[in-house]
Amino acid sequence: MSDSRKGLLVVKTERLLCPEVRTALTNHLEAMADRLGVEMLIADGGLDAGLYRDLAPMLERQIELQQETNQLLEALVMALAEEADPDAPQLMYMDGSPVG
Repeated sequence: MSDSRKGLLVVKTERLLCPEVRTALTNHLEAMADRLGVEMLIADGGLDAGLYRDLAPMLERQIELQQETNQLLEALVMALAEEADPDAPQLMYMDGSPVG
C-alpha cells in the first residue's frame, strides 16, 4: 500500500502532554501503527482515537444496497397502487359502466 493510501490512526487528548508522556505514547503507538499498516498522529486536546482507511469501497457497497432497497420499495408501492381497496365505493358496475 503506498503511503498516500495508508490509513491514519489519530489519538487526541484532553490536555497538553508533557514531553516525556508524548515520547512514551509515540513509542507505544508507532509499534501499533506499524502492525496496523497505518500512519500515526497524536493531537493534544480532546481524548479520542479513530482508525481511518479508504472509505470508497464501503460507500460504493452502501450505494448498491440502497439502490436494491429502492427497487424493492418501488415494486411494493406499485403493487399496493394496483390493489383495489375493498372498502372503497365501487366506481363501475360489473358490466363496466361507470357508477353515477
